[in-house]
Amino acid sequence: MAGTLSAVRFQDAPSIRVVVAGILLVLGVLIVARFARGRQRRHAVPSPRRLLLIGFPAAFIDALGGGGWGPIATPSLLMSDVEPAKAVGTVNAVEFFVTLTISGVFLLALPVVDWGIAIPLAAGAALTARSRPT
Repeated sequence: MAGTLSAVRFQDAPSIRVVVAGILLVLGVLIVARFARGRQRRHAVPSPRRLLLIGFPAAFIDALGGGGWGPIATPSLLMSDVEPAKAVGTVNAVEFFVTLTISGVFLLALPVVDWGIAIPLAAGAALTARSRPT
């Protein structure tokens, strides 16, 4: 909620992109360095406190700049020794709830929603999600 309200207030701040890009760069370098070492991983389950410390900044940045949940939560879980398949699956499953919360707060906090843009976008997304490959 804090990220969403910050995004509404500072929606035109160009420094947000630089901060998000910097965070993603650092996480990328850490992941490459860790896996380049070839160290045996133990596939642990992080503590609830550590998960909160991963989830809050990831959701905050997702709400603030859009698209930060997966790119921040997944490498953070990998750095916490979570099995890669479980990290990706968990992040994707939780993303629904993060997006639902962010959308609800945006609807309440934004003074005006341009439904002429929002409805066609939602319809296109629904059609794409429903279509099946042949």
